[in-house]
Amino acid sequence: MGSFDWITIVGVVENTQELGLLDQLVLPTVYQSYPQNPSPFMHVLVRTDGDPATIEMPVVRTFSALDSRMAVGDVQPMDRILPNSLATPRFNSLLLGIFAGLALLLSAIGVYGVTAYTVGRRTREFGIRRALGARGVDMARLVGQDTAVSAAAGATLGIVGALAAGRLLSGLLFGVGATDPRILGGAATLLLLVALTAAFPARRATRVSPLRALKTD
Repeated sequence: MGSFDWITIVGVVENTQELGLLDQLVLPTVYQSYPQNPSPFMHVLVRTDGDPATIEMPVVRTFSALDSRMAVGDVQPMDRILPNSLATPRFNSLLLGIFAGLALLLSAIGVYGVTAYTVGRRTREFGIRRALGARGVDMARLVGQDTAVSAAAGATLGIVGALAAGRLLSGLLFGVGATDPRILGGAATLLLLVALTAAFPARRATRVSPLRALKTD
């Protein structure tokens, strides 16, 4: 605090993320005047309504006029500093998005394949039901209900797992939460629709002849 034993409070400001936009930890900060807390390094922000490149030399000359011993360097516009500070998080988010998309695609393919195979294996059951007087619409509704229940159970387990692992991803995200209900709900809905689409072969299976179905191994 230098040689001063007192500090006069001249104002109160909001909390500020000093280390970057993605800094999750916001600590209380006290701003002091240079005579009270001198430092060999300083960051100066200059606001301009025009092209920032046109004021670089005037700013350097102004500081030189104040103190010829001050060296001014690394003058950058804010629209360059912000992208540089977000370069690594954006790259990590891009990789995460690519792997998440591949995982979603593989999940959709797996759900479709398993559901279609399961429905196809029930052809003999459909034939027996048809022989006993069941209507095709009733069997299609039964298959749809069974598929929806299984898919909903899997989506619920997936959402629970995503919520549990959300904290591990929070440091890679900005402007969106790792447990955003819109994202989790969208992914679950997509897989549910894939499962119901995979059950579409039930319509063909329910139209098969009972005699032909009973001959199926």
